[in-house]
Amino acid sequence: MKVVNSIFVFLLLVGIAYSHLCLFSPQQRGSGPPLITGPGSDDCFNPVRQSNACGSKNAGAVVATLGVNSYYSVHFQQNFNHWMKSNPGFMDISLSYDGQTFKQLEVIPDFNAFDMWTQTNFTIPILVPSTPCDSCVIRVRYVPNNPLEPPMGFVQCADVQIA
Repeated sequence: MKVVNSIFVFLLLVGIAYSHLCLFSPQQRGSGPPLITGPGSDDCFNPVRQSNACGSKNAGAVVATLGVNSYYSVHFQQNFNHWMKSNPGFMDISLSYDGQTFKQLEVIPDFNAFDMWTQTNFTIPILVPSTPCDSCVIRVRYVPNNPLEPPMGFVQCADVQIA
C-alpha cells in the first residue's frame, strides 16, 4: 500500500509541474510562437503571480492590431486539464489598457476531459471594445479551482494594439 501511495503522490507532483495553457493568436509573450511537444509543454507553463497578472512573462512588442468594434478570434490550447467535479473552474479572456486591471470579455467553463493529459484547442471570438490603445494586453487565464494547483490559475498574455 505504501508503494501505491508513493506512486500516486509522485504522479500528482509530476502533474503539478507540467504546463496548462498556450496562446496562439494573438501570439503569447515570449521568444516566439509556443512550441508544443505534447501535454506539459514548457512554453505553456505560466502561473499567475500576485505581483504580475501575466505571470513571469514581461511585456513585449505589439504582436497584433485589433480593429475597434470588430470581432477577433482568440486561439488557445488548454494543455493540461485539471477539472474537478466538486468545484469546476473556468477559462477566461480579458483585456487590459494598463497591464494590471483586466476586464473580462469571455468565460469558458472548465469541463471533464476524462484525462488530465488531454490537449484541447479553443477559438473564441471576442468583441473588441471601441476605445483604441497603442499598447493593451489580452490575457487568457485558466483557473481550475483545484486545491492542488496555484489558486490564481495559469495565464498567457499577448501585447496588442487596438485601432
